[in-house]
Amino acid sequence: MEEMKFKARISKTGNSLAVFIPRVVAATLGLKKGDEVIIIIRKEEGEKSE
Repeated sequence: MEEMKFKARISKTGNSLAVFIPRVVAATLGLKKGDEVIIIIRKEEGEKSE
C-alpha cells in the first residue's frame, strides 16, 4: 500500500463535509472516481476548529 501525506481543508458540499484530494496526489496514487480510501484524521496541535 502506498502512502502520501498532504494537508487538506474540509469543505461543505450539500449537507455533508468533504475532503478534496489534490489532482497531483490522486494521479500519483492512481486514484479514480469510485475508489475507496482509508482516511486517518489527526488534528495538529495549535489548530483551531470552527
